[in-house]
Amino acid sequence: MRSIRETKTPMPRNNRTNPDMGCVKRMLLYSACLFVLSGALTAAPATQPQMQREVVHLLRFVEESGCQFNRNNTWHNGKDARLHLEMKYDYLVRKKLIDKTEDFIERAASKSSLSGRDYQIRCQDGKTISSARWLSGELQRHRKSSNRK
Repeated sequence: MRSIRETKTPMPRNNRTNPDMGCVKRMLLYSACLFVLSGALTAAPATQPQMQREVVHLLRFVEESGCQFNRNNTWHNGKDARLHLEMKYDYLVRKKLIDKTEDFIERAASKSSLSGRDYQIRCQDGKTISSARWLSGELQRHRKSSNRK
């Protein structure tokens, strides 16, 4: 009777004699390429200097708009709103929790970190709009005007 060790076929040491290993390596390579390409096909995040310029623009827009900013059921003027959003932005930057301007809008300028309530904007026409929508619209206008220059 033969021992188990004697009946096993030794594994080949190179991929040419073992097509399964070559197939696995090719699949891993294809998967890695797809992963890299999927990131490249999505919208590229803003560079840090570009993000900083855009956030500064949005903060200035909040302050100079003449609109009121509702945070936790209390209305604030543009200057107070800017100071509050700037504080939240600085925190996110220090903690490396922000990579693009949209992160600023989503994580700092859309809702209260404490209560979870959405921030609201009320301008001269008296209509109320979410700050996320208001700031996203301004970011789009700013980018379009920056691209024309």
